[in-house]
Amino acid sequence: MYRHGEAIAIGIAVATMISWNRGVCSAETKDRILACLETCGLEISLPLPLMEATWQGINVIRRIRNGVLNEVLPVSIGECVVVDEITREEFGSAVDSLARLTAAVPSEAVSGSI
Repeated sequence: MYRHGEAIAIGIAVATMISWNRGVCSAETKDRILACLETCGLEISLPLPLMEATWQGINVIRRIRNGVLNEVLPVSIGECVVVDEITREEFGSAVDSLARLTAAVPSEAVSGSI
């Protein structure tokens, strides 16, 4: 179980990966955001067993908002864009990428690289 702020950090990381995958933000921006979260001691990856339950939670939000998700994607530090939709494939790809990233690079390796 995550506390609210921990869940928000993971959501920021997922949105950042989606933004980078779409070509909205640069690799430098992606790396700075992820490093900042990790430097603060926050998790950036969603455990893969929770991916489907999280996607279902996103679908609940979508239904409450009459089909509109309003996902905030970073463009650069201090700039973002709001998009109406992300796909299941984009979400899954971002979660998978973050899981691979955190498995490959220990948290200490990014400390101080903001």
